[in-house]
Amino acid sequence: MTNFSKASALPERVKRIELTQGQVTFIDEADYELVKDFYWHAWYAPTNGKFYAKGSRTISGKKTHAYMSRLILGVTNPKIRV
Repeated sequence: MTNFSKASALPERVKRIELTQGQVTFIDEADYELVKDFYWHAWYAPTNGKFYAKGSRTISGKKTHAYMSRLILGVTNPKIRV
């Protein structure tokens, strides 16, 4: 596994996104436009012990939420597991 702890060590097309709880995630710069307007935090799932990037943003006074993985993959059907 590659250690991307230093921003200078990131490959050219990779964006580092800071989350809460000391977590970070990395995405391809091609997906950055999809996620840049969200406030991202680390959501801990106690059932499997993993963190997920969950974001929120406000549009016209209405707050919306999304999981980064679903947003990047374009999955809108809640019955589909990602």
